[in-house]
Amino acid sequence: MDSQWVKTALDSVIAEEGDAGFQHLSQGLPPKQVALNVVGALKQLNAMARGAVPEYNNEWVTLFYNLWYQPKQINVAYRVINAMIENRGDQNNALSTSGALYVADFGCGSLAMQFGVALAAADAISRGQQLTSIHIDAIDPNKPMTALGESTWNRFVKLVSESVSQNQNHWVSCLSSACGMMEYGLPGHPDVDTITERIRSNPNEERWLSALHTVYQTNVGAVKSSLSDLCKTIQPHAGFITTFKQKAHLARIVSPFDEKFYVLHPLREIGGGLNNDGCQKITEVRHSIYKEIESSGSLQEIDAADSSRTRFFLGNLVKWEPKDPRYSIYIKR
Repeated sequence: MDSQWVKTALDSVIAEEGDAGFQHLSQGLPPKQVALNVVGALKQLNAMARGAVPEYNNEWVTLFYNLWYQPKQINVAYRVINAMIENRGDQNNALSTSGALYVADFGCGSLAMQFGVALAAADAISRGQQLTSIHIDAIDPNKPMTALGESTWNRFVKLVSESVSQNQNHWVSCLSSACGMMEYGLPGHPDVDTITERIRSNPNEERWLSALHTVYQTNVGAVKSSLSDLCKTIQPHAGFITTFKQKAHLARIVSPFDEKFYVLHPLREIGGGLNNDGCQKITEVRHSIYKEIESSGSLQEIDAADSSRTRFFLGNLVKWEPKDPRYSIYIKR
């Protein structure tokens, strides 16, 4: 992977999407209401560390999720794919043993797995592997999250296309090919019959089931049931479940992968991917949002502790490195 190009490109498109989203959501609102919405979104996302589920149907929450977690989640997705390839012992390091790939991305959020698949597919093409098709079913009921992911994805694809026409970077050309062959179902809840028909019509596809940072204490039962149904329908060749460190036990509870048929590779750390220098443009957008609400005087009208936390959160450097992730990779025996 041309990591420097990827970091610059993703930093740019996520920042652009974030700035446009903030301007759109703020339009017509009194400055104090804007400040309250920002404070409320940041408090919800901070509560994730205690296991709380944010209101992902709240557009302010999804905006700030994208401006903090999306770079990390793309890195997580890319890393688990590479770790799976390394651990299944294919001497050719093939992304898909058949050339065709199907991914059911449960709890897809803002489509981090889709970005990770595209990067891994570009690596495969650059190694001379033949890929014929990639199809992703993005499964998530939270429309603001998936809409934001889709809009960011479209910006990214446009930037990739423009870069190919402007320079002779071989890897970026491979990325353009990967993006061009990717099909994805409209984010939401594809029904089982639709997925079953796809599997029946494409029996030679390699199939993956992913659930990246999806499970919380309050949704264990629902996630376990959904993943079980998907696993029975898809019969995946590989599966990925990731969580924060403090929720690693929940990943084991919801896992649909019977270890009679799948080898589990539990990993605390995975190297490679996008390293830990900062996302400068995303950080600048967060700084500019703070300056805007601070200069309006709105922060002086709200709780002092909330005002201080907002300054702290929006002042932090956004990084690529996820904090204390736990990776569970399942490979069919």
